Amino acid sequence: MRVIIPLAGLFFNILLQIISFKIILNKSLLKSICFGFLSGGVVFLIVEYLFNDKIGHVICNVVIYIFLSYNYFHFINLGETARRIRLLIELKESTDGLAINEVLERYNSKEIIRRRLDRLTKNGQVVSKSGRFYIDKPVMLIAAKALSCLRIFLLAGRI
Repeated sequence: MRVIIPLAGLFFNILLQIISFKIILNKSLLKSICFGFLSGGVVFLIVEYLFNDKIGHVICNVVIYIFLSYNYFHFINLGETARRIRLLIELKESTDGLAINEVLERYNSKEIIRRRLDRLTKNGQVVSKSGRFYIDKPVMLIAAKALSCLRIFLLAGRI
């Protein structure tokens, strides 16, 4: 029974992330992921409170829920950022197919950097002033630093 609790939390994480992405948060992926994680976490903690009485089980299940959510985040991230997947989607959406020069035009390094900067600017994480980019909201920077610390901790410094 105790193993089901983090899985139930992950189920609600995914369900609420999808609902919030499509309905509540106006298709903001990062916000919907955070909303799903926090909402699923609340459901997880309520169920955990109702069924577990030993602190060791609670701590173990919290760690399991966090790692399951971390894996879900990267599963979504793979679909959003992988060039191979994006290329396949663009080929599927193109009724006449794409010529090699069209593919190279879309996937040259300058275009990839421009798209990433556009996405960062649109999400409010980066701001452009006088032709220079600056960090505006450091949410992803904080998350990246936290993941780096977690990786150092888990891999004992072997990166």
